[in-house]
Amino acid sequence: MLALQLVYLDPSQRQAHLDTYRALVKDVLEAAPSFRPLVEPVDDLVAEGRDYRALQCSRALLLHERKLLDHVR
Repeated sequence: MLALQLVYLDPSQRQAHLDTYRALVKDVLEAAPSFRPLVEPVDDLVAEGRDYRALQCSRALLLHERKLLDHVR
C-alpha cells in the first residue's frame, strides 16, 4: 500500500499520508468487507507508531487481493 509506504518514508507529512491511508481503507472495506480482519492489525500498528511493522503486515492485504482477483479471472 503506497499510502503506508509514504507514512514510513516521509514522516514530515505523516498526518497527510495517514489521512489518505484511512480514506483508502474506508473505500476498500466498503467494497470488500472481507479485508477487515487483515486491515485491523495494520491499523493497530499504525496507531502505535510502528509504521515499518504495519507496512510489513500489509503484505497480507496484497495476497488477499490477489486471491480475490484470481477468482474474477
